[in-house]
Amino acid sequence: MNRSLEGEIFNISTGQLINNEKFPKGTYLYFFREIENNLYVCTNKGLFLIDTKNLRVGSSLLDGMRVSDFIQDREGNLWISTLDDGLFFIANAPLYTTELINFRTDSRNNILSLTFSNNNTLLAGNNKGTIFTVNSAGEILKTIESQLQNEVEFIHFDSLTSTVFYTQGYFDYPQARNREEIYFSKKITPDGEGNYLIATSVGAGLIAQDLTSHPSILFGSKFPLTSFSTTAIPIYYILDKRTKTVFYSKKYQLYYFGSSEGLVAFDKDGQEYNFFSDDSSPLIVNSIVEDFSGTLWIGSQQKGLLAIKGDKIITEIPILEDKTIVPVKKVISNGDYIYLIGGNQLYQYHIPSKNLQLLPISSIFKGININDLRVWNDKIWLATSEGLLWTFLPIAIPIVHPKIHLRKVSSNNQAISLEEKLPYGLENLEFQFDIIHYRSMGAYNLQFRTSPNQDNWQTLPRGQNTIIFAKLSSGTYQLEVRALIAENVSEPIFVNFEVETPFWKTWWFIFLTIGMIFTSVALYVRDYGKKLKEKETLKAKLLDSQLKALRSQMNPHFLFNVVNAVQGLIFSNQKQDAAQYLGKFSDLMRKVLQQSDKQFVRLEEEIQLIDLYISLEKRRFEEDFEYLLDVDHQIEKNLIQIPSLIIQPFVENAVKHGLLHQSNSKRLCVKFTLDSDEKSILVVIEDNGVGRKASEIINAKRKGHQAFATKAIETRVNLLNQSLTKPITYFVEDLINHKEEGIGTRVTIRLPFTYEYSHNS
Repeated sequence: MNRSLEGEIFNISTGQLINNEKFPKGTYLYFFREIENNLYVCTNKGLFLIDTKNLRVGSSLLDGMRVSDFIQDREGNLWISTLDDGLFFIANAPLYTTELINFRTDSRNNILSLTFSNNNTLLAGNNKGTIFTVNSAGEILKTIESQLQNEVEFIHFDSLTSTVFYTQGYFDYPQARNREEIYFSKKITPDGEGNYLIATSVGAGLIAQDLTSHPSILFGSKFPLTSFSTTAIPIYYILDKRTKTVFYSKKYQLYYFGSSEGLVAFDKDGQEYNFFSDDSSPLIVNSIVEDFSGTLWIGSQQKGLLAIKGDKIITEIPILEDKTIVPVKKVISNGDYIYLIGGNQLYQYHIPSKNLQLLPISSIFKGININDLRVWNDKIWLATSEGLLWTFLPIAIPIVHPKIHLRKVSSNNQAISLEEKLPYGLENLEFQFDIIHYRSMGAYNLQFRTSPNQDNWQTLPRGQNTIIFAKLSSGTYQLEVRALIAENVSEPIFVNFEVETPFWKTWWFIFLTIGMIFTSVALYVRDYGKKLKEKETLKAKLLDSQLKALRSQMNPHFLFNVVNAVQGLIFSNQKQDAAQYLGKFSDLMRKVLQQSDKQFVRLEEEIQLIDLYISLEKRRFEEDFEYLLDVDHQIEKNLIQIPSLIIQPFVENAVKHGLLHQSNSKRLCVKFTLDSDEKSILVVIEDNGVGRKASEIINAKRKGHQAFATKAIETRVNLLNQSLTKPITYFVEDLINHKEEGIGTRVTIRLPFTYEYSHNS
C-alpha cells in the first residue's frame, strides 16, 4: 500500500487504485495501521476501514475529526486520539452507531424517544424538538424540526391516519405536511374506540382522534368536558394531576393513568380503581406496555417491574443494583420477552420462565443515559444521550475478564510487606487492587473470601477496590479475589499471607504457663492445708474459750447464791416471788445454753441475757442495788449481730468485784451506743463499787479465789480477733475522787457488728 496527500490509495503489488468515493472532499491521509487483518487509515476527516478485498473505502468513525493515531487493547476496544477533540474510547461490542451519533460536540443529539412508522423506518426525537426519520442501516432519511425546540418526550405514529403525534404537535407522515404546533406534553395513545388518551404535566384526559369531535366514551358523565389547553379540541379531563403515561387495555376495557400520586384506572362508566404495592404505598409509574396475552407490564419508579391483570397486581419484580431497587423508566414487549431500562442498564425478562437477565452489553453504558428502546428487525434500537445506537438480538458480547492486580497492602496508611509475617493485633489491614477492564468503565463489583474463615463470597459496592479487615487472628490466610461484571465473574487471584502467633499462644509459653499453674496449685494446696489446720486450731481454741465463758456464766458461787435465794423465799413463805425468781433463772440458763454453740448473736438477745443476769443478782442485794440498761434508739438491736459471751463477763466482774464490797447503795449502768464510724457498738459498763485496787486487796485475803472471768475474756477476745476483719477492743478505767480513792470502774468495749453475719460457731 502507499498513500497520497490527495487521498489516492493504490496497491503496490498490483498497481490497482482503491475506490475512495467515500472520502469527503479535501481528505488528507496521515498513515495506515493494520489490526487483526483489518487495514485502517487515519485522515483529517476521520478513521476509515479499507476493504482490501473489494478495493474500496469502507465504514468510518469520528467523521470530520483529525484522527492522529489509534490502538487496540487486549479487550478489542479502540483508543483513538485526535488533534482537536481529545481521546475517544470505542468498546469492542456488537453495538453499532448510526448517523445520529455524538462524536462532535457542535452537533450533539440527545435522543429521547423512538417509535416506528409504516414504511420500515424509525422515528427518533431529540432534546431540541427535532424528529429524524432513520432507515434500518441507521441513515437519516429526513429531518423535521419544530419551532418550539422543546424536548421530544414522546412520539406516536397513528397508522390509520398516517399522522405523527409528538410533544410539540402533530404532522402528516411521511411528507410532514399539515403541521400543527400544539404542546401535547407527555404521552398520546389510542383507545381503539376512536379516541386518544393524553397525559400532560397538568392532568390527563380523553380526546377524539379527529381532534374536533367529542370523545365517544362518556365515563358516566362524571368528568367535565372542556377544551384542551389553548386549543378548541374537546377533552374529558379525568385527572387534574401531573401524569407521565397513559394506556388503554382492550382486554379489560380499562383506562390506566400513571400520575404523580400513583396508578389509577377507570372503566367506561367512570368506576375508579387504585393500585398499591405490597407495602400499601402508591405506585409511581414511568411506562406501561401490553404483552401478547393482554397482561400489562408496568415500569415503576420505586418497585421495579410489575405485572397487572385488570385491577389486580399479580407480580412484583424488583430491579436491584447494589441491593437497592432502581427505577424502571421504560418497558417494551417483544413476543415472550419484556425488555426494560432499569437504572441505566438493559434487562430482558422471559415471561414463561420468569427469568430476569441483565444484558451483557449494559457494561459499556457507564456515563451514557439510555432514554428509550425499540425492537425492530431482530435489532434493539437505543435512544441515548450519545445518539442513536443499535445491536442485534439475541445480544451476544465477547466476554473479556478483567485483570486484577494487588497494588498495595497497608495498615493505618503505613505500607506493609507480605513477604514477612504480619504482626499480631494489626488493625485496619487494607488490600488495594487495580481492576483493568476498560469496557465496563468501572461498572464492576469486587468479590472476595478468605480461607479458612469464609465459604461465601462477600461483594463490595460498585467501583470500590479496597478490602479492609478490622483485625485478624493469628494463622495462615488465603485471600481470594474476583470481579463481577454484569452476570459474569472473572477468574480469581489469590493473595497468601500469615499473621504471627502471639507469644501467649506459643508452645513454650503454654508449657511454661502449665508449669506455673501446677506449681501454684501445689503451693495453694500446701498453704490451704496449713490455713485449714490453723483454722481448725483456732476453732478448737474458740470452743474452749466459749466453754470457759460459759463456765464463767455458770459460776458455782452464782448458782449457789441463786439456790439459796430461792430457798430463803420458800422458807419465808414467799412462794410467788420464789416462782418468779426461779422462772428468771431458768430463762437465763436457757439463753446461756442457746448461745453456747454460737459465735455471734443478735444484740437484742445479748441485752435480754444481761438483763436477766443483773435482775437475779439484784435479788441478793435487796433494795440496795439499782441498775440501768440504756440502748441508743438509733441501734437496730433486732438486726445487729455481735460476738457472743463478751459483755456478760464484764458485767459479772462489776457485780462480783466492785458492787459486792460496796457498803453503801449500789448502782450499775450498761449503756449501748453507735460508734462514730457506724460499724461498731460502744458498750460502757460503769459501777460505783470499791474500784479495782480495793477489790484486789479484798480478794487477796480470800483463800482459793481465782480471777477466772477476766482471763477468759482476754483469751476469747484474742481468739476472735484472729477471724474478724475489725478487732474487738476494750478499755478499763478506774474512777477516783479528789482523795484518790476508788469510787467505781468504767469498762468501754468496742464491738464490730454486721447486719447479716453467716458465721458458723
